[in-house]
Amino acid sequence: YQVTQKDGHRHSTAAAFLKPIRARQNLHIMTSAEVVKLGFEGTRATGVTIRRDGQLQTLSAAGEVILSAGTIG
Repeated sequence: YQVTQKDGHRHSTAAAFLKPIRARQNLHIMTSAEVVKLGFEGTRATGVTIRRDGQLQTLSAAGEVILSAGTIG
């Protein structure tokens, strides 16, 4: 089975990948947000509509849209 390790110690995905880059100005990490709809211009994703705390919010991307989804089903 796969284990994420660094220097012989187990690391979570958050510790291995997100912690080193979480201060970047172009990265916004949101928890407890459900993506309701992806926005497209042609075949290019340009934003997302999310539900968070019972409110709908539409977010536009200046560059990339990266969707990290948890378990489905």
